[in-house]
Amino acid sequence: MDFSIPKHVQDIAHRVRQFVDNEVIPVEAELLKTGDDLTVEMLQDLRSKAKAAGLWAPTMPKEWGGLGLNIQEIVPVFEAAGRSMLGPLAIHCAAPDEGNMHLLHTFADEAQTKRYLEPLAKGEIFSAFSM
Repeated sequence: MDFSIPKHVQDIAHRVRQFVDNEVIPVEAELLKTGDDLTVEMLQDLRSKAKAAGLWAPTMPKEWGGLGLNIQEIVPVFEAAGRSMLGPLAIHCAAPDEGNMHLLHTFADEAQTKRYLEPLAKGEIFSAFSM
């Protein structure tokens, strides 16, 4: 198995790292300093910036606004996002949303895709996990 990281994935991971450094970590630092909680509005602002930077939803297909990365390609991208607790939330690859999007994308029927996956992939709703 070839474990080399393709150039386009290296480029995406580099851009995610810069995004986390320049946009996400300052927000995280301010929240830690003030003790405030992350608001939905603050998260949506970060997500808008991630979308504008072309870093949205690494595992979702390009036609859905994602990057269309496969299971091997997401590793360096997730690593770069994970430098901050808010990084995966900002680029839309945090649990449980990422896993639920992947599951729905793989197995959902047309009605489930329309009702659950489309708004989740767009970042309009959040998912949950319950046992």
